[in-house]
Amino acid sequence: MRKEMKSLRMQLQDLIVLKIDFEYVYKINGTNNPKILYFYAINLCDNYKLQFDIEIDYGICYTLEKIIFFRRIHMKGNFCVEIPYGTRMQYASFISEMNALTDADGMVILAVNNNPYMLASYLLVESNTNVEKMVALIKKYELRSRQDKGITEIIREMGNRMWNTIMIPQRAGLEEIQMYMQVYYEVAERDALEEKDYFHEFWKAKSFISYSHKDMEIVMDIYQKIQISGMNCWLDLYNIDVGEPIVKKMMEGLKECDYGIFFLSKHYKDSVMAKGELHNFLADVFRNKKKWYLVKLDDVDVEEILPGLSNYKYYDFSENSDIEKLVMDMVRVLEGDRI
Repeated sequence: MRKEMKSLRMQLQDLIVLKIDFEYVYKINGTNNPKILYFYAINLCDNYKLQFDIEIDYGICYTLEKIIFFRRIHMKGNFCVEIPYGTRMQYASFISEMNALTDADGMVILAVNNNPYMLASYLLVESNTNVEKMVALIKKYELRSRQDKGITEIIREMGNRMWNTIMIPQRAGLEEIQMYMQVYYEVAERDALEEKDYFHEFWKAKSFISYSHKDMEIVMDIYQKIQISGMNCWLDLYNIDVGEPIVKKMMEGLKECDYGIFFLSKHYKDSVMAKGELHNFLADVFRNKKKWYLVKLDDVDVEEILPGLSNYKYYDFSENSDIEKLVMDMVRVLEGDRI
């Protein structure tokens, strides 16, 4: 029995030296100022070091209204490894292997934060042996070892109910570790949520706006009204950044858009880029894959833009320049079920 007890690792609670109520600290200092809690804790830690040659640290637990003092331990290997919350089960083997490498005097703690705004988990390991093998194992699994967290910080944050912690027993096997993980993690893994379609998003259909920059002024007036109507548009001014390849971005825009709005004019007829957009979009129109909407801005002969284009009905803005009426007709044609 004594031999069996020797093989048990230290537990987190074994580190706790004492707990002191806030009320006691306020009483002996004659003030209820919360800042006094920190001064008291720091002084007590310094006194322990002087009188007993024991290094202790503290955590302010506002939930229990206590200052918790715990013994600091120093081992050759101190690791805080970030376990990705959304894919944690694939790292159960890593936890099992780290646990097997940790000696009987060490500690292996799984800390899980289930706060929906702070989902996170860490494996905290302290050991005097197999340190180099642990470093290699962390690299093998391509995990991040945090230098800004450790047992001290986790204990302090536990006072604010940030963490659920479990000390992994020395002889725990893979199945037992997986069971602990299923219990301590409260939010499902990403794959499980994806299977239930939690991440399926719906987006408005998008309209590609093709025009000549020489018609910029009137097109922008119409564009503002299109935006107000709620239509989702692709416009080169807002979808191509400085330094990006124009032709490539144009082609990507044509491909991703469901509809095409073409502002035909004498300037459009002379624009190689604009006519190229029209030619590329036309193939999808012929295959009934996409809808288009043609606006004739002036008295241009549309046959000079593209032979056969006069066979398609267009909105003659040169005869009826009411922008609101034009936009309402666009919505009717392209997104008919919205009105």
